[in-house]
Amino acid sequence: MNTQYQNFGEFLQRKRTEKQITLRKMAEMIGITVPYLTDIEKDRRNPPEMEKLELISQILMLNDEDKTTMYDLAGKKRNSVAPDLPDYIMEHDYVSANPKNLM
Repeated sequence: MNTQYQNFGEFLQRKRTEKQITLRKMAEMIGITVPYLTDIEKDRRNPPEMEKLELISQILMLNDEDKTTMYDLAGKKRNSVAPDLPDYIMEHDYVSANPKNLM
């Protein structure tokens, strides 16, 4: 994982400012309140759900590497797997564990 960001909030804030999108405009585009987005960027709240993460990715025009970093940081903050992994696992049968192979 890319370690140049301390957390999801820092990643989001830096990418948003690189694109010269104001906090207010970003919150409006995502469909959340400015205080909620501020709390996310200050690492006081968990990242939004997958649907909003995908929207953020589109708004910020993230490349694949940045998108992966965003998902990894979101999962780390939530203390869970990256939010894009369950869908990936369900779409690729070779990822699923076969109990016979675990013995």
